[in-house]
Amino acid sequence: MNKLSAIKDFYDIIANLARGEYIIHSMDSKEKRLLKKMQSRMQSIFSNELKEDITYEWTMAVFERVEDEVRTLVENDLIDQYYNMDFEFVNSPAFVDLARETIQNLKRRDVSEQMIAVFVHLFREWHNHERG
Repeated sequence: MNKLSAIKDFYDIIANLARGEYIIHSMDSKEKRLLKKMQSRMQSIFSNELKEDITYEWTMAVFERVEDEVRTLVENDLIDQYYNMDFEFVNSPAFVDLARETIQNLKRRDVSEQMIAVFVHLFREWHNHERG
């Protein structure tokens, strides 16, 4: 327990993951339908079967922006460089803002918060699974 508590931001990581689980359970029926629809599209993207449409563009832009954002945070000494820093960022509230900004830049119009919540959930699910 002492070693776990010594890990920088361990409590924050666990708290963010717990908040993410709460978001999943609080989805309304529209978000659940949207989740089912987007799930197959995102799976096609992550398996390299789908390489064009707005969901693909959004996913790839977010993936690139995560790397850039983490690099910028390290360069500005806002976070220490360590193995799971991208994991921590993707599971933070700042990631939701990044996903929102990215799609608004791509679409040039507002996207529903439900769509953003579903995208964030699916992206985090994939990213966290890949990090193992």
